[in-house]
Amino acid sequence: MIGLHKVAYLIGTLVALSPLAGCASTQIIASDPQAYITVDGVPLGRGVASISKVGLPGTVQVVAKTPDGRTATQPMSRSFGWTAGVFGFFTYGVCFFACWQYPDSLYVVLPTSRWNGPGAWDAPAGPAQYQDPWLAPPPGWQP
Repeated sequence: MIGLHKVAYLIGTLVALSPLAGCASTQIIASDPQAYITVDGVPLGRGVASISKVGLPGTVQVVAKTPDGRTATQPMSRSFGWTAGVFGFFTYGVCFFACWQYPDSLYVVLPTSRWNGPGAWDAPAGPAQYQDPWLAPPPGWQP
């Protein structure tokens, strides 16, 4: 027979851990909304994707690739955070090893131009509305 205090402890632990149950995710955003996003070879979306935030420690490779061939790769690692430290005491140490977290979001910056051989760069790839306005010269500026 299970004692009432053990049932209460179990219910309290489940309620405390419920925020970690599937609703926590990391948002991956590519600088070009047309880019296909993959994580360790698994396709997740186009322009914006989500991945489960909580899990075992490790590093994954996030790749964003546009239809015109521009590619950017960025590693993303889970780290030991306050939730793993606090919930580790309530889960008999399980969260010390299984509740590590990716960052809240990851922004993958794609190159704005493509290399076309020795000494030649293309004009900025993609429509003008996708270009970074901070990289453009001011109107009327002459070199």
